[in-house]
Amino acid sequence: MTGRTRVVLWIVFLAACAAVASQAHFTTDLSAFLPRSPTPSQRILVDQLRAGVVSQVILIGVQGAPQDKLAQVSNALVERLAQAPEFAYASNGAQERMEADGNVLAVVARTAVNQDGRTTALTAPSGRAQAAVIR
Repeated sequence: MTGRTRVVLWIVFLAACAAVASQAHFTTDLSAFLPRSPTPSQRILVDQLRAGVVSQVILIGVQGAPQDKLAQVSNALVERLAQAPEFAYASNGAQERMEADGNVLAVVARTAVNQDGRTTALTAPSGRAQAAVIR
């Protein structure tokens, strides 16, 4: 195969890749995991995920340090973001701050998730694993 043939094949390959990419549909919200034809009660959630306040939520996680240091970093980050005009609200989940701001709708006492790795799809949890974590 000559050098010219390789270049032509490479260009054809790039053109094919560009054609595939131009036909692909990408979404940056969680609505891709929801039904395409939602029920009326699901439609409210879908609309909020696509264009509502929820679609503009940014979650940030900090790790890799002792708990007290992580708490300091989290509090400093919240204070800094709360002062930035680009953010309407910033919170690190501290119940005292949310109560002071009047934004507490509910308090989740505990959460748990279990994954045994054996499911039919990434978004389909294992019923046995979820039942086991509750026990």
